[in-house]
Amino acid sequence: MRMIQLESVVISLFGAASGMGLGTLLAWGVNRTFAHAEPDSVPTILPFGRLLLFLLPAGLVGVMAAQWPARQAARLDILTSVQSA
Repeated sequence: MRMIQLESVVISLFGAASGMGLGTLLAWGVNRTFAHAEPDSVPTILPFGRLLLFLLPAGLVGVMAAQWPARQAARLDILTSVQSA
């Protein structure tokens, strides 16, 4: 049961981190594009505290999403599961 929960948390944190990275990259690219068109544009500022704070709910969502599958897997017999796979 713990293994499924841990896997879900890792996947949700990876998704959140890659989404934040992609969003940051796109925001930087758009800002650089506008900076060439208008020299007095707003600089890109990354709120690292808020970005890191966003990872906490992402981990909690991973734990919550794993509850039902983890309970289902915990009820199964291990040898039967391995034989059917």
